[in-house]
Amino acid sequence: MPGPGGGAHRARTAPDRQAGGRPHRLAGPADGVRFDRNPVRGCAGARPDHRSGAPGRHRPGHRLRGSGGRRPEGSLLGYHRHRGSRGKAGGPVSRTILIFGASSGIGLATASLAAAESWRVVAASRRGVTPGLESPLVRAERCDVRDYEAVCDLVGAHADADAVVNCAGVGAYAPLGRDMAPYWRDIVDTTLLGCIHVLSATLRLARACPIVAIVGSLAGQRPSPTEGNDVYAAAKAGMARAVADFRLRLRQQGNAMKVALVVPGFVEGTDFGRTYFRSAEGEGRDLYAGFPSLTPADVARTLWWCLNQPDTVDIGTVVVRPLMQPD
Repeated sequence: MPGPGGGAHRARTAPDRQAGGRPHRLAGPADGVRFDRNPVRGCAGARPDHRSGAPGRHRPGHRLRGSGGRRPEGSLLGYHRHRGSRGKAGGPVSRTILIFGASSGIGLATASLAAAESWRVVAASRRGVTPGLESPLVRAERCDVRDYEAVCDLVGAHADADAVVNCAGVGAYAPLGRDMAPYWRDIVDTTLLGCIHVLSATLRLARACPIVAIVGSLAGQRPSPTEGNDVYAAAKAGMARAVADFRLRLRQQGNAMKVALVVPGFVEGTDFGRTYFRSAEGEGRDLYAGFPSLTPADVARTLWWCLNQPDTVDIGTVVVRPLMQPD
C-alpha cells in the first residue's frame, strides 16, 4: 500500500547543451530567472496558452504540418524537444510538469526527479512546500485537491503543461467497526474526489496536455491486509475505476491524451506510514515489517518511465511492488 503525500513558475533556462555537447549549468537567479504573475485570477507563475500556433505543440486529433500527420519516432515529450520550440537564447524551452501532492513521499520524489531532468515543476500541495528540494526550476504552490475551484485555477494557469501527475492522497487507521466518520470523509474527499477533481480540471482546461498520470494503490486492487485500511482501499478502488472510465471517454471522443495509473505496493518513507495511526493512539505498529518496502524514488522512476514512452504507446496500469511482497 503506498503512502502518497497529501509551484507554479516560469523559469528561463540557458540552452541545455553547447555546440561541443557539453551541458550548460541550469539557469539560476544570477541569470535573471524569475517567476511571473499570472494575469488570470492573480495566480503566481502562470504562462500564457501557447497551444494555438505555437511551434512544437501538437494538439490531439490534429495532423502535424509537414510530417504527413506523423510525429517523429520517440516519446511524445521527446517530440516537443525534437521540434525544438526555441527560447530567446536559442535553446529549447524547458518542459513543465504539474504535480499534485508534491510536499512529501512519491510526489516530492517525482518533483525532484523532474527538476533533475531540467523540467519546470509546479509542485502543488496543501502545505505549499517542497522540503529539501531547492531548485530554480521548482515552484511550490498551495492547492488542496478537495477544493475543485482551486484545482481548476491551478490547472487553468498551466494549461500548456506537458504532464499532469496526481500523487495526492491520505490514509488513516479507520476501521468500519468504529465511529471514525471524520477520517473516512477526509480519506474519500482527498484520495477519490481529489483525483476526480484533477482529471476533470485537466480535461476541461488542459485538453492538449499529452499525459495525465495518477498514483493508485495495490490496496485498491484486492482486499487490503492492513488492519483499519478499509476506506482507503475503497477510495483507491474507486480511483482506479475513475481513471479507467476517463481513458475510455477520451478515446470515444477522439482525444489522444495518455492516461497512466501507477499502482504501488508497500512504500516506506511517506506521510502515510508516519501518520497512519494518528487516529488511534497506542495502537500503532510497524506497517512495513516483514520485507523491504519500495521507496518513493522507486515509484517516481516508474512514473517517469510512463511519461517518456513512445508517442504511440499509452501505459494503462502498472503494478509495482516490493520484490518479497506476497500479494
